Amino acid sequence: MVSFGQNPTKKVFVSSVVVDTNFVDTFSFNLKWDYPWYIAPLDSGRFDNALGDTITEADTVHLYHTASAITNHQGEHEVRYCKAKMERDTLLLNFLPELPGYASWLTIMINSNEFWGQFKAAYPRYIKGEILTWTIKKQSLILNQSHYKINDIIKGYFEIEFVETSITNDNISKERTFYFKGYFKTPLKSNE
Repeated sequence: MVSFGQNPTKKVFVSSVVVDTNFVDTFSFNLKWDYPWYIAPLDSGRFDNALGDTITEADTVHLYHTASAITNHQGEHEVRYCKAKMERDTLLLNFLPELPGYASWLTIMINSNEFWGQFKAAYPRYIKGEILTWTIKKQSLILNQSHYKINDIIKGYFEIEFVETSITNDNISKERTFYFKGYFKTPLKSNE
């Protein structure tokens, strides 16, 4: 499997964060949960591990949804998990891949009142010599407050449009436009 990311030579697209202190939390997605993607519950109350490993207590933990987002990259699908962490003075919102079927992820980086997105993907089939990059073209982010500290709950909505550029080894370029958008409600954890 090969992973690609945004073109590091292109300038990052930075936008202003919109803060809505009257942001209404009517979210119910955070009441839903799943087991890790590789765990399948059996009728007998036991579990099967698709990876073939011994099942541990951590494998059967309930993973509560922290996002209700959708993307059409690699086929339209839901994204149910967002993790937030602080790195130095930048808040990172990581929208995780929906394994095993989809292997793309989005990171939104927030510093002061500005933000920028970074998209990455992994493809199971790699064409030798092909170069894939993603460029953010449009983006918006609404948060429920302007500052956060560790253990705060971050709530908001985002919309991102990006272009995937594929350049083959015979220098033929193709572009496709995708979106990634939705709601999130997730705790800000320490980086430790």
